[in-house]
Amino acid sequence: VLIVVGIIYLFLRDARATLIPTLAIPVALVGTLAAIWLVGFSINILTLLALVLATGLVVDDAIVVLENIVRRRSEGMGARAAAVL
Repeated sequence: VLIVVGIIYLFLRDARATLIPTLAIPVALVGTLAAIWLVGFSINILTLLALVLATGLVVDDAIVVLENIVRRRSEGMGARAAAVL
């Protein structure tokens, strides 16, 4: 998680934009582990692989969205308009 957050900050150079994936990763992991526990599945190699894949997807989506928001804000749009578009 720390490496991912560091890389995001390195490329975006914005602490506020880095905060969103920093919060999204633990929320996604805790939610997934809670769902696994509620359903009664065991945590094995396959479920750990699925957790890694799901975390990668969440981070990838967050980076793409944030990158577009940062780009639109640098073009002069407001924060809300950039997030909506």
